[in-house]
Amino acid sequence: MKFVQIEFQAIFADSNWYFPARIFSVTISTKTENMNQILKIYLRTFLFSLALIGIIPPIAEFCFFGTLPSARGILFDIVLVAVIAFVLTIAHVWGVWNAVRASGRSGEMPDFEARQTLEINVGKTPTQIFEQLRNALQPLKWQLLAFDKATGLIKCETSPMMSNGETVTISVEPVAEKQSKVRVVSEPIHLINLAFFNLYALDFGKNRRNINLVERIVNA
Repeated sequence: MKFVQIEFQAIFADSNWYFPARIFSVTISTKTENMNQILKIYLRTFLFSLALIGIIPPIAEFCFFGTLPSARGILFDIVLVAVIAFVLTIAHVWGVWNAVRASGRSGEMPDFEARQTLEINVGKTPTQIFEQLRNALQPLKWQLLAFDKATGLIKCETSPMMSNGETVTISVEPVAEKQSKVRVVSEPIHLINLAFFNLYALDFGKNRRNINLVERIVNA
């Protein structure tokens, strides 16, 4: 299995000193498949940003004023969009990676897509898990859309923060005496869904943190 190393280094300079006040670096080793996934996320982000910055404004300018941007202006827009998409993609990957590390699975190769899933076995009955989730989720101000013990389904929406909010779906089913299987899916609430990309393809690790939270609750 091939691996690719990605290294990020950020230097935070202090204007009162002649040397960096802090140097922070991290090296991520990821499978080739994950690297391909990151490239797809970048491409989606680039295309969407290009539509917003490089295509829609010139069309509006032509419609209202009858003028078109120069070749230099178009090139500048493309370069600007490429940089913006790169920064957003790196921030998203870094957020997901940090969320995976926070879960205690530092050796896990993460899924960098915004939609996150988790399936675990818990040494508790479904009733115990449902009560734990009910008590723990209420203070979070998540909107409860479904809470059905008979079907083992809990569905809720999170409050918007760094995104338009997420839908979290939790299914619980017994597998043995005092043993249950818990499956969690957290995905963005999309304002725009298209065949190739969506507006909230980037969540900066928010859905993974939702998964981590549910896991901590059921394992408490």
